[in-house]
Amino acid sequence: MKELEQSQQVLENVKTELTNENTKLKNGNDELTNKITGLATEKDNLTKDKENLTKDLSTAKTQAEQTSQKLKELE
Repeated sequence: MKELEQSQQVLENVKTELTNENTKLKNGNDELTNKITGLATEKDNLTKDKENLTKDLSTAKTQAEQTSQKLKELE
C-alpha cells in the first residue's frame, strides 16, 4: 500500500511539474505573440512614414522644377 501511495505522489509531482512547464510555455507564447503584434504595428507605421516621405519628396521635386523653370524664364 505504501508503494502505491508513493507512486501516486510521484505521479502527482510529475503532473504538477508538467502543468508548471506548460504554463511557462503558454506565457512565453503570449510574450512572443505580443512582440510580433508590436513589430507588425511598427512595420505599418514605418510603411506609412515611407509613403508620406515619398509624397513629400515628390512635392519638393516638383516645386524645385517649377522654381528652376521660373528662374530660366526670368533670365
